[in-house]
Amino acid sequence: MRLTSVRLWAATIVVTGLPLLLSLQWAGTAQANIPGTNDHFISGNPATFTAVASYVSRYPRAFAGVWVNEGRHTLNVGVTSDASGKIVAGIDRVAQAKSRPVAGNQWSLNFVRSGHSLSSLGRTMRSVTTAQPWATLSARYLSVWYVDNRADRVVVGLTRITPSLRRAAMASLGRSVKLALIERPAMLTYRRTFKTPPRIVHVSASRVRPATCSRVLDCTPYWGGDRLIWWNSTTVDECTQAFPWTPSGHGNTFDVSATAGHCGPTNRTWHQGYYNASNHTIYYTGIAGTTNLRSWGNNLADGETLSNADMTIIVYDESSISGPGATIGSYAQPVQGQTVCADGSFTYQNCSGTVQTVDTCVNVSDGGTTVHVCHLAYATSSSRLAQAGDSGGPVYEYTSHGSPPVVKLNGLISAGNSSGTQLYFSNMNGLKSALNGHPTT
Repeated sequence: MRLTSVRLWAATIVVTGLPLLLSLQWAGTAQANIPGTNDHFISGNPATFTAVASYVSRYPRAFAGVWVNEGRHTLNVGVTSDASGKIVAGIDRVAQAKSRPVAGNQWSLNFVRSGHSLSSLGRTMRSVTTAQPWATLSARYLSVWYVDNRADRVVVGLTRITPSLRRAAMASLGRSVKLALIERPAMLTYRRTFKTPPRIVHVSASRVRPATCSRVLDCTPYWGGDRLIWWNSTTVDECTQAFPWTPSGHGNTFDVSATAGHCGPTNRTWHQGYYNASNHTIYYTGIAGTTNLRSWGNNLADGETLSNADMTIIVYDESSISGPGATIGSYAQPVQGQTVCADGSFTYQNCSGTVQTVDTCVNVSDGGTTVHVCHLAYATSSSRLAQAGDSGGPVYEYTSHGSPPVVKLNGLISAGNSSGTQLYFSNMNGLKSALNGHPTT
């Protein structure tokens, strides 16, 4: 069926015998071939969202991004005036190809007219630290900047907003920018210093997992979410292990793991264990690995890999729904609007995070030097998602609450605000590129 000057079309589809309305709202006026009303399958599963987001990223001038509304079961795609009907129609084809029917999982797919493309928003994002006079005036206040696909804007977070900064933003960055008061985040490594060396206790790590195993003193092979510790005579650093990692060109490996790049330098050997301040003692079960590849610095993703690890494809999970451990089934870039779980070894699991953006840069202090850390996703919650020591912990979403439950990895914990309600985590695309590989599943 050929339609011209299309304003609205809809298709009724069926998912495992249940009617599902797929409402595709198209506000463009270009002549185009738009799919008709043929019955087909589509479902609101994470694989579908990931496939659509990947397709959209291939046409940065035609689209303004992807976001979900989980409460309304809606997947939204921002469409610009440069999009052809053929490109837009490809969204439906991609969604169908990745759909796995799930009874009762009814979602709608909406095309939303957007004024700014992924290309233009990306250019503005890159200008935040260079465009003058804005860059000079804002440098001491700049905390966070990111693309908000849903709002069709680049949000620039500042610790202070003044009339002169508003004028400079408009003059240097244009109308696609929105200023917001946002606290400058802190990296979430836990460090203690002391005058006398701590007592060191080695606890035997069984390879048979009794009920006494935990993320602070674990059995082997180790799980994602385990505590990592490094020490010398005056300092102890604690972070969290994320998940096993497979370098490019290798089959699935369990002797390499991933954590946050800011946790420590290359050639640092981490142990699995923790520091007990009450009796000034370090307890550990064994070596968790040695940092062999690190990504940390201006405009880089925050991640590192540890060699000589001993891991399995399970992450800690204390939720009442799914028990003590969940299996890593897959990995993907997060999608704006989705709910994620943060799983650090100090805060433990919190599954109330809502992803606000998948493309964020932040200003943080590293030894007195300001570092622009990029390739982060940003999630918020009304409760604490993370705190110092959670750096490197896995961030994921559930794809099944069966027995065992299954998760899809979205990244690892990097930074947060003082209350823990704002979480910045290294996104999956950034990690894959920076660490030259992918999570083991």
